[in-house]
Amino acid sequence: MSIAISVVIGPSKVMRWLLLFIVSCTSVAWLCVLYWYLPRANLIVAGVGLAIAFLVLYVVLRALRYTLRQPMAFGLDVSNIGDVLLRRLDASGRVLESDSVKLRSPLILWSSLLLLLSLQNESGSVTRLLILRDSVSGEGFRRLSLAFHWLAQAQTHTSVQNDLSEGNF
Repeated sequence: MSIAISVVIGPSKVMRWLLLFIVSCTSVAWLCVLYWYLPRANLIVAGVGLAIAFLVLYVVLRALRYTLRQPMAFGLDVSNIGDVLLRRLDASGRVLESDSVKLRSPLILWSSLLLLLSLQNESGSVTRLLILRDSVSGEGFRRLSLAFHWLAQAQTHTSVQNDLSEGNF
């Protein structure tokens, strides 16, 4: 398999800021609920409500901490004939897993800002990969979006030809 495109997809700063915003909104919402709910409830109900609120806040903050501490990168290699190799990399760039995948529909390319891929390996497991523009280099994003757009068109053309040859029209 000769590689036409090889791109490393790193963690997105936009996604991290979005996650931080969601955590902040969740925290403010729970504090508002507690502020208006606690004075109007009896002591037992207020204590349970307070415990649940802090438990949810704890879980959300742990999820944020885990996400920010676990930078994960992916590598995508696309060959000249359309074979796709998905590699999961650790923070140092070492390959943890490698899998040959095929593009499933739909391919979503939104205004050169993001690329949403649905990739399936031979065992049937599906990986959905969101690639934001800040996750890769500008040239890498452009080449990757063109390659997957070409792959999607080639697969559509092949499936239409198969349907026509089998009489499924």
